[in-house]
Amino acid sequence: MFRRLLEYKQAWRGGAVLAVHPRYTSQTCPACGHSATENRPQQALFSCVACGYTYHADIVAAQNILALGHRERLNACSSR
Repeated sequence: MFRRLLEYKQAWRGGAVLAVHPRYTSQTCPACGHSATENRPQQALFSCVACGYTYHADIVAAQNILALGHRERLNACSSR
């Protein structure tokens, strides 16, 4: 329901909604790209075992989702 409303509002504004699969986004380091379950030592904490980057896990997931969305959008635009 929320996605439908969001898509409607974006279409009304002349935009589009790009759905990104959130799988592993809270386990992947936005700094170095390393992905491992060990990067989530606690529910709210992200700590990369490869490079040491540490931040709140939800923010890390949001950063990764944003980056995935940008990459997918660029790929879609370049294939036209």
